[in-house]
Amino acid sequence: MQKRYRLRKNREFQWVYRRGKSYPSRTMVLICVRARSGVRIGFAVGKKVGGSVKRNRVKRLLKENARPLMGQVAPGWRIVIVAREAAVGEDFASLGRTLGMLMKKSGVMKTQAVEG
Repeated sequence: MQKRYRLRKNREFQWVYRRGKSYPSRTMVLICVRARSGVRIGFAVGKKVGGSVKRNRVKRLLKENARPLMGQVAPGWRIVIVAREAAVGEDFASLGRTLGMLMKKSGVMKTQAVEG
């Protein structure tokens, strides 16, 4: 994922946590809030998920699943994805399906024209 799309500072994460709306699933929680412009996304994996190797693996899988979806996100969103303990046992494809479903449910995706 490109650096321009990432949330990096603690205050950016805190702003999304305070003002955002959350969309939970078994493996992750998506928190999103409208912003002025651009799309920024951050990933949080707490120590409950496991050791550093497990946390970093989950974070890598989430980032790689989010990368192709970034082009479909409408401008003006800040998104934080918080991994849960159940994410450790999941594979790449199932995390991707869950992430895509949460992004559609939250309304951050651009509306797609119906193809005929």
